[in-house]
Amino acid sequence: MSEYASYMQTDVLRALQPDDPDEQLFVVVHQVSELWLVVAATAMDAAARHVRVGEIGAAEMATHRAGDAVGRLPGALLMLSRHLTPQGFAAVRPRLGSGSGTDSPGWAQLGRAGRRLDEAFRARCAAAGVSLLELCQGRAEHELARLAERMMDVDAAVRGWRMQHYLLAERLVGRGSVGTQGMPVRTLMMLADHRYFPGLWAARGAVGERVG
Repeated sequence: MSEYASYMQTDVLRALQPDDPDEQLFVVVHQVSELWLVVAATAMDAAARHVRVGEIGAAEMATHRAGDAVGRLPGALLMLSRHLTPQGFAAVRPRLGSGSGTDSPGWAQLGRAGRRLDEAFRARCAAAGVSLLELCQGRAEHELARLAERMMDVDAAVRGWRMQHYLLAERLVGRGSVGTQGMPVRTLMMLADHRYFPGLWAARGAVGERVG
């Protein structure tokens, strides 16, 4: 075995893949997505730690990484939209059982990291004597304003991923159908509006209302 294969444990990865082409595609897409979620959550946790000690530039870089990692997820789901038929998914679904994306360890980890970053960011803003509204009103030179933009990038990336998830479900089982764990497909559209940093979006909306 080459040093590359040994370091990457490619034999272990390849052994995890099913033989059926449709199931293989389904499993690979979700395994890759779990790994990108780990990268994103790890970066968000690092960002929160940096914010707590006042290292805002480092936090911005870590949050940028998190956003880019989440941004890879819609492309993975697009592979399923384009190459997995309803018939192919119907064959995979019994083996998935009652499993659902809501059970994703990576998604849960990202949620915890997002809440920690939001808490740390709000505390840092309070310590700096700057409100979320002030950051969104043009104080772009403030380092916290730059970090806020990267945090909103993460939320935007998550929304794009969840929108793609909804479109995938609609394409595979239909808009009026029920997905895994009995969740109606149309519910996925409502879940796409989830935000880790709602305060920033509310502040941006308040600025927009004043301008309008």
